[in-house]
Parts: sequence; structure tokens; C-alpha cells
Amino acid sequence: TSGGTEANALALHSSNPKTRLICSAIEHPSVSETALWLKQQGRAVEIIKVDNNGLIDESSFDELQIKSPAIVSMMLANNETGCIQDIAKHTDKLRANGVTVHTDAVQALGKIPVDFKKLGVQRMSISSHKIYGPKACGALVVAENFKLQAWQRGGDQEQGLGHGPHQLPGLAVSLCHRAGRQ
Repeated sequence: TSGGTEANALALHSSNPKTRLICSAIEHPSVSETALWLKQQGRAVEIIKVDNNGLIDESSFDELQIKSPAIVSMMLANNETGCIQDIAKHTDKLRANGVTVHTDAVQALGKIPVDFKKLGVQRMSISSHKIYGPKACGALVVAENFKLQAWQRGGDQEQGLGHGPHQLPGLAVSLCHRAGRQ
């Protein structure tokens, strides 16, 4: 993707429009404003409360009665408060109810250990400039069994998920990664 903002948008848009979207109250604007826009389009959007320390209030999960079909987005490390959420703990409960979990890990990457599998999420947004990589280059990491849907129309780049010309920094990273896997 072109960065964390696009990765977050792809994560939220890439689900059935009838799927509930639930975000924590302290998300980055790239998540909260996308959620607000989706709500204006008729999508069911709800907010998970946080406590005085900026941590997700676990009773909010019970109040919202979160079960499938739903996607929950929780920021791993907050860019304003530095608060780190225990995503893995929340993911265990949510996935038991068939809920898809996304985490915006942009601020956490390079600061704390970030392990997609240990977090237990199905979608995770990252951005290369947070680890001294090129700007305008990010990724949405997706569990193998999840299929994404394009949220923008008019291009067939990036296996039908992208738009416009390829962005060269991302292409170079992708090619290097693929070469290492072969």
C-alpha cells in the first residue's frame, strides 16, 4: 500500500457492507475517519470504550455483544499517548465468537516486538517509514485464509486491490521479498 492510512482503509473497507465495524475510541484518524465515513454510508459502526489509562475497557466488549459478522479494529500502540493494548488477549475472546480482528500496528513497529501470529489478528497495518524505510510504502498483512476486496475502483494493480501506477519503493520491497522466498 502507499502507507498505513491506505492499509487501514483497505482493512476496514474489505469486508461485507453488512458486517458490523467496531473500533476503539482512541484509533488513529485513518481508522476513525474511515469508520465515520462508512457509518455515513449506512454501515453499522460502534465504539469500544477505553478507561482513564487509555486501555480498552473489557466490559465494553460485553456491552456491545460482539459476535460474527463483525470486524474489530484496535490500535496496538497509540501515537498520542504511547499506550500499548494487549491485542492478543482481546483477540482470543473475539475470535472465539468468529469476529475478524484488525490492528493498526504502524506506531508499534520498530518500537516493540510485533508478531502477526502471536497477536492472533487476521489483518495488521504497517508502514515502512516507521522503521526507517521509504515513505509512501506500507502493507496490510492478512491471514492466509482471508480474501480481500478492492475498495477503490479503476485499476487492476496489486492483484486487483491497487489503483494507479505501481509505487516503486513498494515494488522494490515486494520483489526483494519474493526473491528471498523462492
